[in-house]
Formats: sequence, structure tokens, C-alpha cells
Amino acid sequence: MRCQRQILDVCWWVHVSDAEVLQRSGLSTIGDILCHRRLSLFGHVARLDPGVPVHDALRLMVDTYEDRKAMAS
Repeated sequence: MRCQRQILDVCWWVHVSDAEVLQRSGLSTIGDILCHRRLSLFGHVARLDPGVPVHDALRLMVDTYEDRKAMAS
């Protein structure tokens, strides 16, 4: 947010909301960017062949999560 304020030349004493700064800059929030990148990485890992260590680790994590979820119910 600080960098976007610098790019837009918004001084610290001028009261401009973060939402307005985002609207003026037209940029995405860092949370949106991280979410998009995580999902794209997840897609690559999920499409790997079984037997690849990272795919197996993801499968183990999902299975473990689902078992915990079933136990809590």
C-alpha cells in the first residue's frame, strides 16, 4: 500500500482510504496476487503423476485433513 501511495503521490497527511488508493491505482491487493499464485502452483502439483514426491505429499496432506474433518463430525 505504501508503494502505491508513493506512485500516486499521496502524502501521509492527506486522508485517502486504502480502498480509494486501490481504485486509483487499478492494482490488485497483495493478498489477491498471493492467492492466485498459490492456486496456480496447486494446479501444477495436483496434475503431476502419482509417485512424484511433491504429488504424494499433497495427497497425504489432503487425506490427513479429510480424516481429521471426519473425526470432528
